[in-house]
Amino acid sequence: MKIIKIIMVFCLTIATIVKPTVPVQPAGHLEKLTMEEAVSRSLVYRPDLEAFYYAVEQGKYAAKQQLSGYYPKIQITSYLNKTQHQNSFKNGTEMRGDQLIFSWAGPLQAYRLAKKLTHITESDKEVQEHFIRYSVQTTFLDTYLKQQQHYKIAHLSDSSKATYVRSRHEKNVDMLDKKDWLRRVENHANDAATIEGYSFDLSNAHKKLEFLVGAMLIEEKALNKKTKEKEYAFTMLQWEQPEKTVLKKVDEYVDMALQNRPEIKRESKKIETQDASLSLHQGQRLPTVAAYGKAGFDNQRMIDSGSTVGRRGNYEYHEYGLTMQWSIFDGLTTHYQEQQDRVGKLKAVLDREQMIINIKEQVTTAFYDLSNALSQLKAQKVKYTRAKNDFELNNVLFKQGLITNDVYKQGKTDWESAQLDWVTTNVTVAMKEKTLAYYCGYPVNF
Repeated sequence: MKIIKIIMVFCLTIATIVKPTVPVQPAGHLEKLTMEEAVSRSLVYRPDLEAFYYAVEQGKYAAKQQLSGYYPKIQITSYLNKTQHQNSFKNGTEMRGDQLIFSWAGPLQAYRLAKKLTHITESDKEVQEHFIRYSVQTTFLDTYLKQQQHYKIAHLSDSSKATYVRSRHEKNVDMLDKKDWLRRVENHANDAATIEGYSFDLSNAHKKLEFLVGAMLIEEKALNKKTKEKEYAFTMLQWEQPEKTVLKKVDEYVDMALQNRPEIKRESKKIETQDASLSLHQGQRLPTVAAYGKAGFDNQRMIDSGSTVGRRGNYEYHEYGLTMQWSIFDGLTTHYQEQQDRVGKLKAVLDREQMIINIKEQVTTAFYDLSNALSQLKAQKVKYTRAKNDFELNNVLFKQGLITNDVYKQGKTDWESAQLDWVTTNVTVAMKEKTLAYYCGYPVNF
């Protein structure tokens, strides 16, 4: 009994159970949100990343299972049987222990192969994390831009309604002919359709971002008693326009991508996996050495032939030694397995080379797209500065009574349009920059 208790304690010590932590999904309406917060929430919320987490844990336990082949194997066997020419049952108990000493295709080689497979899963997880980060960043910027457009277009809505009301009064007092009235009605309808289109685009962008971050960005409020329309509260997206972007040489970005892209790491791990599998199958042709030991007893009551007197025998025994197994010929099974590994390695090498070509093309294209966007930003800055100066001048002239109200309002409209164009161009540059960072593998020194 003491031996059995010791064995049970040993097994419980080896089989340690680790309970992984389950990420908590965020929920509820947010009042404000930054890009960094959106990315953090998405990386916690996404079920596919959680699935990768468990897949990695599964691979780690599979590797530990392979390595456990070097642990001693102990078993106890008890039996009760009766054979021909025996008048009573025979019972006995045997304890046997086996210990693998060395194998060319043993637990260590299988453990290395399982670790390589786990590394591939970890690379897949990193690839998915980068894709989620990029999706959240670009969707966040697109939603931010549509929010700015929505706020700017609100002025158009107010102006269009005021113009329509004024035109209706002018028509009622015969100050506006029918042709002009119809033209203004058409303009008002076009403005209303434009405003509604911007509202639909904003709602669609909010919903896309909601799916990514797992939180409400639109909250429905009570019905407006005056307009008889539902009101909504939008989450304010906070984003600061980055400082001036200084581009490096395109070759430097290519080098960043080749060093940081998880897809290249994954393809390299696939090559290493084929090498580990080849080593394992080659080792199956070589001998395996193990040690064993057993001890037990037999207890039997026997009646000799021609006699009525029985006698009981209690025999104890023990045995230990070494064994060697060597597969001389296995029907070419390992030969074909080795050929599969060699062909698989060649395929993995070519896949890696093609991946490098694709990444170089992606980085180069993203680099020149960003360069073009930066050139447009410079031109837009000139337009933005001119519109700002014109508006400040018109503001002074209007206060001095040198220009009419219509001229002042037109200058104000041009200034607001230039502001929106400036924000749009900056967001476009930011998107191109995020694309280049994504294709470079999000390096630290980007």
